Amino acid sequence: MHQWSHKESNLGCKIESKDRNLSVGDQMNLKDEKIYLLVALAIFITVGIPYIDLAPSFDGSLYVKCILKNVSQPFDLWSFDCFNHPSMLYLFLVSIPQYFSYRSLHLLNGVVLVIGSFSLISFYLLSKKLLPIKSRELLAFTLIYALYPIGWGAFTVFSPDYGCMAISVIYLSTLVYQRQISSLLIGTLLVLTKEQGMMAYTIITSTYFIFYQL
Repeated sequence: MHQWSHKESNLGCKIESKDRNLSVGDQMNLKDEKIYLLVALAIFITVGIPYIDLAPSFDGSLYVKCILKNVSQPFDLWSFDCFNHPSMLYLFLVSIPQYFSYRSLHLLNGVVLVIGSFSLISFYLLSKKLLPIKSRELLAFTLIYALYPIGWGAFTVFSPDYGCMAISVIYLSTLVYQRQISSLLIGTLLVLTKEQGMMAYTIITSTYFIFYQL
């Protein structure tokens, strides 16, 4: 009886020791991953900061005029449906700081930069989940998205098109990580960003259910 207890004790110590070693390794990997993510995020924000006070051009200037007009009037969410695009939720979201600091380019572009930062984090998490690549490769892959020229082109113009791209990645991430409430909220935001958002929502949702739920 005592021998059996002694064996159980030794076995328990071995299992506990093994788990502890795995835990330390996991912690080190997690630490490295956080560092790589912070590096990618820092580079993204560093590139975006010089554009924070950039005056929107082309269609972007028209969107800003629409936003400022709506902010200066009694609140009506549907009035943010600028130029008959279903963009009311996205444009209202980016216009919230204008209620506190009217005509502030810093705050207008700053909100878009924050959305882009969340999109970058989501892209990193998606790549980590779906791709069999190492941490340094994951960093390089994330930087490709962070420095994507077409994305920055849409960012500097100030257009819901950038919102569609960024929020699509966030939405897919909430689905893959099975965050139901977040998926509902982000999905609604995506649909009410622009027509392309509706298309992206349909494609992402159907693809997810085909490959992950069936």
